[in-house]
Amino acid sequence: MTDELKVSKQWYHILQSPDVLKRSLLSWYGNPSELQRADHSMYKSKAKQAHAFRYGEPTQRLEINLHYGVELVTLLGVTLIWAYRLADQAARLIYLLNLKTWSLQSFNGDARETVVRIFASDQLVGFVTASTVCYVWSRRTQEKRQFRVPGRDFYTSMTCRGSIVAYAGCLKEHALVYVWDYETQKGRSFTISYDCSLFANPTSG
Repeated sequence: MTDELKVSKQWYHILQSPDVLKRSLLSWYGNPSELQRADHSMYKSKAKQAHAFRYGEPTQRLEINLHYGVELVTLLGVTLIWAYRLADQAARLIYLLNLKTWSLQSFNGDARETVVRIFASDQLVGFVTASTVCYVWSRRTQEKRQFRVPGRDFYTSMTCRGSIVAYAGCLKEHALVYVWDYETQKGRSFTISYDCSLFANPTSG
């Protein structure tokens, strides 16, 4: 039985109308300019692509070989993020692939620096390098900003949420937490005592 016969003709034509298709597509693709000026045939084409993706039958496919050149792979929502290296070199690039729109972005530091850890939020993407420089980009404007990390002890805890980047590390006397705001490019730090209930095994250092 075809999709056309599963609903009445009246409802079928309503669901296929440009207004309904556009509203549905905006919730899936966001609000790209191409949809604002699209015609009915493009709406139908985009709707078929979204339907195929949702039901595991995508009309396009990108294969990434995870055995060569790809490191630090993570998935944030519909965005696949990974670091990439050439041949026997260290990873110096990160890529973002939007699995809805198939748009691909790449980011790299100012010098030939090795990517140690990547992190991302709905607003930011960044990585920390072996030279203790942390690069952060706005996912909307792709403007790059940076700050320095005290040392490698803080690398494993790099994370971000919204426009805020944070890291933490365990020092001899206490744990140190640093919070940096992408918008203001200002940061602040605070300490947490090992006697605090946050630690499973409190110690005096």
